[in-house]
Amino acid sequence: MPKRLIAWTGERMVPWADAPSIIHEHLHRYLFSAQFAQDKTVLDLGSGEGYGSQILARTAQQVVGIELDPLAVAHARQTYPAPNIDFREGSVLKLDDLEDASFDLAVCFEVIEHISDHELLVSSVARLLRPNGLFLVSTPDRDVYNEELGMVNPYHLKELDKKEFTDLLEGHFEHVSMFGQRAVVGSMFTPVEPERGQAPASRIVVKRATEQVWDVVAEPQPKYLVALASKAELPDLPAHSLLTDSGLSAPPEDPMHVKHPIAGIALLGARSMVHAVRRQIALTLRERNRRKESKQ
Repeated sequence: MPKRLIAWTGERMVPWADAPSIIHEHLHRYLFSAQFAQDKTVLDLGSGEGYGSQILARTAQQVVGIELDPLAVAHARQTYPAPNIDFREGSVLKLDDLEDASFDLAVCFEVIEHISDHELLVSSVARLLRPNGLFLVSTPDRDVYNEELGMVNPYHLKELDKKEFTDLLEGHFEHVSMFGQRAVVGSMFTPVEPERGQAPASRIVVKRATEQVWDVVAEPQPKYLVALASKAELPDLPAHSLLTDSGLSAPPEDPMHVKHPIAGIALLGARSMVHAVRRQIALTLRERNRRKESKQ
């Protein structure tokens, strides 16, 4: 494994991050979009560390990853070398060098809230996609995300709520479908021998009320919005998509202590993801201030 050129700061997702929920959310978006990448020419806007482009490149004919940070681009090129991946340094708002109608699929996950000119980004994607091309894009739902985080994310320049996000996409694409996404921890029943005429899937949401009591509660609002947009009819979409981490296990001596072997950390309850984000944001801001002071 080559030496990593970038670190986990909370600003950009990396596969070795110490927050399993964040990893699951990001992986899910790319793995979901990979089903539409078979033999396609794909544009990955905000390719970051490069793991997402690598997922898409497993089946795509060609993947072009655009990333603003030169160190992240160097890391991606070093970590995921492949003949069908082209990592390029550049801004997602400066795509004039790419030809019209040159991509079948474009993805842009957790990027749009980091820029102010949403119209320019979406119009550029509409220009770059072929007539039957597909755009997958995600962003936090402003109201739900900020309420759970307990603060405004300082990395976000312009957040959107569901209506604003839908209106933005419908201004450039005739067909838009929206999923809601949030990380879950729990259990799953699946039929051993599926039978005909089964009722729709049931969902039970619980929350610890006291040390001894768990209450059934209303399902929480999705924290993230994941949209599919196209000028042509959208492909058949599943009713829902579930990512299951088969490497996540709970030691029997402490059923509330969930250990993630890949990240090598302990996840204590659903709130730990929020605490991890807030902690990493604070650490990154302190590091930035320290660097500024050292230059003065």
